[in-house]
Amino acid sequence: LERVVKLELTDILREKLGKAYSPSASHNASRDWTGYGTFTIAVSVETGEVEATQAAIAQTIDSLLARPVDPDLLLRARQPIIERYDNALKTNGGWMALAARTQSEPDRIERFVNGKSRLAAITPQELLETARQYLAREKAVELLSLPQP
Repeated sequence: LERVVKLELTDILREKLGKAYSPSASHNASRDWTGYGTFTIAVSVETGEVEATQAAIAQTIDSLLARPVDPDLLLRARQPIIERYDNALKTNGGWMALAARTQSEPDRIERFVNGKSRLAAITPQELLETARQYLAREKAVELLSLPQP
């Protein structure tokens, strides 16, 4: 979902509207509190572009909540992650990142081993349901950081 949102925001905010070069989307699921986490969208724009950018973001999220994502968009979102799985253990750094906390977090090995197949199995409908669960606009908190005149 993070990658889909980032791709959509980039297509709209950068390519179509020319408002932001690198919008970002990120998630942070808590390992300590079940069901808690954050999903963040961040965009840097000129102050005169804030309202139009907010509207474009809202429209983007609304479209993701309205219908399943296009299979091509899902492929574009999924492919770089699959490539990271394919390349993860080709370096010592990859092995060390995987092994670093396996004693305290043994589920990391299972998640890595099954991650690629789980990722490949995600359907547009499942992504829609996930978006509706985590991107509900009535639960969103919006923060603006604007310069003082």
